[in-house]
Amino acid sequence: MYQDFEPKESYQGLPPADPERLTEWVHSMLDNGFNIVGISFDQKAICHGAIFNIDGCRSDFILAVSPPYQNAGIGIQLTRIVKKVSQEIGYRNIWLCVEPYNMKAKHIYSKVGFHYISRQICEECEMLVDLKHDPAMEVPVESIMTRDVFYLREDETAKDAIKMFLKLGISGLPVVNSEKRLVGFLTETDVLEGWTGERFLNEIMTRDVLYINKNTLVSHILTLICDRGVKQIPVVREQDHLLVGIVSRKDIVRHLFMRDFFC
Repeated sequence: MYQDFEPKESYQGLPPADPERLTEWVHSMLDNGFNIVGISFDQKAICHGAIFNIDGCRSDFILAVSPPYQNAGIGIQLTRIVKKVSQEIGYRNIWLCVEPYNMKAKHIYSKVGFHYISRQICEECEMLVDLKHDPAMEVPVESIMTRDVFYLREDETAKDAIKMFLKLGISGLPVVNSEKRLVGFLTETDVLEGWTGERFLNEIMTRDVLYINKNTLVSHILTLICDRGVKQIPVVREQDHLLVGIVSRKDIVRHLFMRDFFC
């Protein structure tokens, strides 16, 4: 991946342009750091994240995405993974340096929680992310979920679903069977893709639905929402998939805001 990386030596002389120095640099990272490599379907390395111990509490971080795969969200996802791994290892924070005019990299790091140690314009910007566990993130979803859930039945029609969407001002709802067990999820897109007003929902709903149970922690839900790009996730009773609630982005924002407001 680094052999094809351009431009070489663009920041702090990395990646080295000389093939021998490049090989030594890569081997040094593999020997001294914790490395995560992303592989494409054709078995090519397309991204690399590495963390290096500084003093047992802090880690240094390097991130690279192969140019053909940039601007696809890979850098953000890899940074989230590195952040989680660092937290599990026991680091308290991650430190890094970035070029002051590398707006793309600064955006990625800011999006996953890094902040500037100093905003003074110089040869490089130092950024840091705190990895300490936030108690608000360790709360089970049953404490913040919406319990009075609106839902659709699988034997209802697309026309019934549209009426419900318009009435509630929403774009998606969980679908249950006659025993109120979760069997799918329906969005406006599902309805419009094969529009016939009289089609039953069990014909057009998404069956491979993302769901959680009431003991799932807010931290995990937040990861799911960010990674999958969903707005809400149904909550089911673990033993029988009975729909017991739903959690949305708004529920999480409200939870975090109320915590900060009253603490």
